[in-house]
Amino acid sequence: MDIQKIINLVTYTQEFIKNREMAAHVKEKGLADYVTQVDIAVQNFLKKELFALAPDIQFLGEETGLQEMKAESFWILDPVNGTTNLMHDYQHSVVSLALCRQGEIVMGIVYDPFHEEVCLL
Repeated sequence: MDIQKIINLVTYTQEFIKNREMAAHVKEKGLADYVTQVDIAVQNFLKKELFALAPDIQFLGEETGLQEMKAESFWILDPVNGTTNLMHDYQHSVVSLALCRQGEIVMGIVYDPFHEEVCLL
């Protein structure tokens, strides 16, 4: 698997995250728990693109809800870690993506679209 392709996909999400109109469309999932159109757009984009790169790897996204992971490998995504910050335009939100294989996290990417910083774990 080409890590640079995955990083490129994650950094592309900046287009969604910096869209203030999408960030203004907010739904409440629970008490002080929100989701914006940005969360949904980032998750849908990465789910589709990651599946195209590696169709054998399942996908678990925060906005999808709990589901049973049947494969040995799966992506774990928080499309906007810091949704409340995004809603208020505080510019302190990140995209967090991990790859879990056989019960262990083997790769993680944290992307700060406001400072264009990528941390690879």
